[in-house]
Amino acid sequence: MSIKRATEFGREFIKAHPEFKDEILDLYQLMKDEIEEGGSTEHEIDLFIGSCEDLLT
Repeated sequence: MSIKRATEFGREFIKAHPEFKDEILDLYQLMKDEIEEGGSTEHEIDLFIGSCEDLLT
């Protein structure tokens, strides 16, 4: 999955669950920061998506 796909996922998630907008934006920024610091893009995207989905449980 690419950063573009993660961005689209975040946008769609916020549309569906606007009450989590601030949390999603924070998680997205954390994902980008971790990738910039050398983290695996794929791994960080997986963590971002998993963390978003965890908000619903």
